[in-house]
Amino acid sequence: MEEYEFVYISSEYINRSWDILQFWVGITFGLLAISQLAVRRLNAWLLLLITLLYIDFSILTARLLKYNREIVSSYMADLNHLPELSAGTRQFLMEAPRPLELSLTLSVAYYALFIGTVIFCWYSYLRLRVAKKPDSAA
Repeated sequence: MEEYEFVYISSEYINRSWDILQFWVGITFGLLAISQLAVRRLNAWLLLLITLLYIDFSILTARLLKYNREIVSSYMADLNHLPELSAGTRQFLMEAPRPLELSLTLSVAYYALFIGTVIFCWYSYLRLRVAKKPDSAA
């Protein structure tokens, strides 16, 4: 492949990763909205099902993001082995986030939002159930 093709394909995989991540964040905020607005209609089994589907979808999302990251890293390594690079490609390689930098930033945001969403869903459900429980002391 030529230099242009490596840069273009790398850019496309980076864009695909952002699209996947944005879709996951949209689902996450939808689940947060459900846990806040529709929690009165949910029973424990339905919330458990929604939580398990969300966990499964989140695992798939993490695997897809890892897959895309590895592909981009491989294409960038191939770019570095080309004998001569244009100024734009050299800038692309120099300014690209390093794997460790990207992994740390996205992992912290991804896992914090994931864990926070699951906890918040169940917290909202349990808070409502405790508030509905009749006071046994009265």
